[in-house]
Amino acid sequence: MLWQYDPYALPLFFAASASAGLALLMMRRRRLFVRLPGATTFVLLLLMIAEWSLTAGVGYMSADLSSILLWDKLSYVCVAFIPVACAVFCIQYTGRGGWLRTRILVLACFVPVVTLLLDWTNEVHHLIYSEFSLVSFGSLSILDVTYGAWFWVHLAYAYTLILFGIVLLAQQFSRSQGVPRRQSLILILSILVPLVASVFDAFPPFVDYTPLAFTFTGFGCFWAVFRFRLFRIMPIAREAIVRGMGDGVIVLDTENRIMDINPAGEQIFGCAAAESLGKSVDELFKSRGLDEQFLASSSSEITLAMGGVQRYFDVHFSPLHDQRVSLVGQIGVLRDVTERKRMEEELLRSQRMATIGELAAMVGHDIRNPLQGIAIATHYLMTKEGSKLGEKGKEMLQLILEEIRCSDKIINDLLEYSQELHLELSETDAKSIAKDALVHLEIPAEIRVVD
Repeated sequence: MLWQYDPYALPLFFAASASAGLALLMMRRRRLFVRLPGATTFVLLLLMIAEWSLTAGVGYMSADLSSILLWDKLSYVCVAFIPVACAVFCIQYTGRGGWLRTRILVLACFVPVVTLLLDWTNEVHHLIYSEFSLVSFGSLSILDVTYGAWFWVHLAYAYTLILFGIVLLAQQFSRSQGVPRRQSLILILSILVPLVASVFDAFPPFVDYTPLAFTFTGFGCFWAVFRFRLFRIMPIAREAIVRGMGDGVIVLDTENRIMDINPAGEQIFGCAAAESLGKSVDELFKSRGLDEQFLASSSSEITLAMGGVQRYFDVHFSPLHDQRVSLVGQIGVLRDVTERKRMEEELLRSQRMATIGELAAMVGHDIRNPLQGIAIATHYLMTKEGSKLGEKGKEMLQLILEEIRCSDKIINDLLEYSQELHLELSETDAKSIAKDALVHLEIPAEIRVVD
């Protein structure tokens, strides 16, 4: 194996060190990172970049054709799979991990596996490099290649996966605010720069710009991890929390246009997010019979019909500020308080009934005394003065006694209702209960009761 000094290898070694160092640092702090979506794939991606940069650098330091081809084959161990790892990371980071089923991952790795096998056996079929030779630039020997058919298949596949990942990050960027938005932007640039650099690799002079461009990726990722807390403030985690909330959440801009609404908010207002975003919140409120004036107050209560049932909501709007304390809009939270309202009404009803019971007890005691006086006077008239009253008078006195007994029963019922009920358990049987019930019934003549 012959060696040469190529200054271009030094930045590649630096890129390998930066990527590997960041990966090792994240693995040492795995308690903070490894459980978060995309963190493990991100570490694997950094290690792949480190391996590619390292093998490419050693390849530039080699001066004979066999050594250069050997290091090139070793670099393809990671080069072939980096696009897949990049796409998987973007899918996980943006909260679409459910897409990554085993069958999908196996299919995604089919082209990389074929590429790796074809590169290792290129001398047989020349599908990766149709021609290759050493050319001299001064004192340096550089590999000059003509790419074969499968190389372009691999390149098109790699670009497709990476662009797909960039699209997912761009969607995340458009939905995010503050720190998560900056995280997404840094990741987009960190992927986009090597992608652009790889375009120039396919044209003479055949210099590997892509591993060098990953130096920028390493610095960008380092900045994202430790400056903007990548994998600590996960935009998808925060979004998942908001979308999973039982309370309705609605985000407005400074002109009261709807910027976002979670599924609970869609259900409360009976609207789809796609139809509401960008529209004035005044239209939404008016369509549900609400007054938009409550936006000016920090908290209020509204009533909405949901599924034909009236439900009550506490609405709380608060200002939304960015990191510079500039007002960027409002965020409203609608909390369903229907059950609380029902409990309050039930408590109020119970208190009212308790008051009625106390009043009934007081009135019952106050009325019973004069009723007893009337009963005594009536009984005196019937026994002492009955001979003077005649039959009609006795009949009236008897009616008075009947009414007194009826009133006394009403008073007893009121007093019994106003008292606290204490149940006492006792042994009995169904037959005796039926007999007791039948005693108090007037059974018609045409009905015969059989024991």
